[in-house]
Amino acid sequence: MTNRNRKDLPTTNASQYVQAIPRKGVIENLSEIYRVLEGSDELIVGSYPSASGSVQTFGLITFRNGLPEGIPKGASREFLDEISGAYSTAQNEVAKRGARIPAAVDTLGEALPDGRVKLGVVDSTDLILDDREHREIFDQVLSRAQDRVIIHSTFISENAQKRMQSIMTAASNRVRVDIFLGQNDDPDGGDSTSQAALKDLRTMVGESPYQDYVRLHHTSTGSHGKFLISNDRRLGWIAVVGSCNWLATKFDSFEASIRLRDKHIVAELVNSLSMMSIGRRGIWNETSQELAALSRLIKSGVEQTGRKVPVRLLYTGDHAQIPIEARDSCKRRAFVTSHRVGTAGKALTLYPLMAATANEKNDIELLAYYGRTTGALTGTGAAEIAREYAAVGLKLRPVQKPRLHAKVLGWDANSLAVSSLNWLSVDPSDKKFKEIGIFVESTRLADSFFDRFESAQWG
Repeated sequence: MTNRNRKDLPTTNASQYVQAIPRKGVIENLSEIYRVLEGSDELIVGSYPSASGSVQTFGLITFRNGLPEGIPKGASREFLDEISGAYSTAQNEVAKRGARIPAAVDTLGEALPDGRVKLGVVDSTDLILDDREHREIFDQVLSRAQDRVIIHSTFISENAQKRMQSIMTAASNRVRVDIFLGQNDDPDGGDSTSQAALKDLRTMVGESPYQDYVRLHHTSTGSHGKFLISNDRRLGWIAVVGSCNWLATKFDSFEASIRLRDKHIVAELVNSLSMMSIGRRGIWNETSQELAALSRLIKSGVEQTGRKVPVRLLYTGDHAQIPIEARDSCKRRAFVTSHRVGTAGKALTLYPLMAATANEKNDIELLAYYGRTTGALTGTGAAEIAREYAAVGLKLRPVQKPRLHAKVLGWDANSLAVSSLNWLSVDPSDKKFKEIGIFVESTRLADSFFDRFESAQWG
């Protein structure tokens, strides 16, 4: 593919037609760029910054007699589809002018694997529940790290200062710890509450002889996701994804997370953080470039051994599909837990599930639990909604103790989605990384969660 400055781009004339492809707000995937550039025996581990400023250039692909020239080797399926769509649009525009161009010759290659559904090592021992287990996994991730830990917490509060001992102990063992926050910047231009708390942490870190090993990233990722990433000395690269705000919690809530031990899933999450880290200007900074290279390094590592089960990361838009999958495959029981309940969440999560109970041939138990109401919804309003749901076979239950912060949707024995998304109180967003979760199908994983959740309420 030829790169051109804007002034050097060809223009439409009597002998050629030029079709521009707009960016449409797409965030470039630097890891994919690295993949295309790498040779068969190469692995890009980083890139050198340039002293010159950023220059906007355009890739040029030419079709001659329906044959494309300049398609990068190893281009992704999404890229190939985009090019095919642009060529079809060009055909229509040329036809309106009374001319025609030949149909594209199918030389764009076979589709690459989707890559979203993978086989990973996950079992019931990787299900992390309640406050005690989250406190333990946080300390364990830091104490067992070989040389790297990444913490993404939507919020950061004064409670983070209680975590600093574990963080600085890891730093003293030459473990680099990166801390990212997701809370959006203050719309009035001041510091958000998380940024203010991060400044206090910076003071604490600055007084330590190991300050070079702790990096506090003040630019918000804008994500509600909550996760840890580490290269564990025994397990290799792992991630912990779920509902826990690691640097804001008092560890006094019922949380839910899943530990992931598959290099492809962990690499995908690191690459997602790379794209989340570019900031408002959309320019690949040093942090985002380093994370993209790290994701390539993780993917090239040793495969985990053990029984493999279907696993996939969930981003914002993916969550809408999970209740539909539950509706289509649930045979016995479906359940939802959410920190909050509000009217906005009904259509997304509950209506597809209620459709499963509407079939008289089904004998499905449908349960939904929430910790508190949100927005304009009052306790009385929630009670009215509960009565409405009960009429169609759904039991909506408030949970007072323990404090419920877990965000889970599961059905039957094996299917479980654990996320940052409040399933019953949805804040609609078109930002891909606003919410992050994980969906797993593993033997008795959903039953294991449900049994322990029920025990926590009544035990």
